Amino acid sequence: MAAFFFISGCTASMQKSNFTRLLVKKFISLKFVAIVANIGFAILILLMNLVGYGHLWYKTSAGFLDTIKSIYNICLGGFGYDLAGALWFIVALFWMFVISKILYDLIYKRNRIFYALASIVLYLIGYYMVKRGIIFSNTTFDLIDIVFIGHVFFAGGVCIKGLFDYEKFNRTAFMLPAFLITAALLYVFGYLIPSQVDYPSRSFSNPLYGFIAASSGIVFMVCISKLLAKSRLIKKTFIYIGMRTLAIAIFHFLGFRIMFTVLFALRLVPRSQLYLLVPDNLPY
Repeated sequence: MAAFFFISGCTASMQKSNFTRLLVKKFISLKFVAIVANIGFAILILLMNLVGYGHLWYKTSAGFLDTIKSIYNICLGGFGYDLAGALWFIVALFWMFVISKILYDLIYKRNRIFYALASIVLYLIGYYMVKRGIIFSNTTFDLIDIVFIGHVFFAGGVCIKGLFDYEKFNRTAFMLPAFLITAALLYVFGYLIPSQVDYPSRSFSNPLYGFIAASSGIVFMVCISKLLAKSRLIKKTFIYIGMRTLAIAIFHFLGFRIMFTVLFALRLVPRSQLYLLVPDNLPY
């Protein structure tokens, strides 16, 4: 996830819009899209219940009043059904743009180091909130704790964009050592010193280890992407996919459910798998 936040920061154009314009633009392209998609899934489940197929994916049926309550909570900032589970990332990204723009206008233009330090402070505050269980459930600020944690990587992308020459990543003398060092660090924090980082479940271990592991993953992914970009076919393929990541984020859990419903109809998976967001413990 840190790599997604970092890339978003790298591609953000903080200097091109004032705060109001950026707020409106990102609300429409991110927050509003998440709200509409959530409501769409709530209506889909209601329709499935009305025609008698809601039991395929859920053990309990949602009636009209349940759907109204769900839509009300969605409009307040909460989430509806698990089909919209991946949309937390879109909402979190919206808040990262807002926070970063505020810090950019107040601090970055004057001192980039203080901008980075402010982002690190928010990172630590986010960890504190998670460890203390400070969560504003079903409110506009439902994700603010993990937004603070992820923002440090978004801010890193903003800083790197203003300071670093991307072409240097094309130099083998830089890429090979960076690739090997970060691969080693990922192994260390993956197996020797396990560092858990799971944003949706708010499962975080040590903030220092998590930061080093995530930063290593970012550099590792940049090196891999630079190597893959040498192939025109691979580059065009990933650009095509990248331009459709929002749709993928919205509909991929729905796609899983449809796929496993077909597999269930073919008697390739048991009924119990249809109740899971990501099916597991398959018999083959």
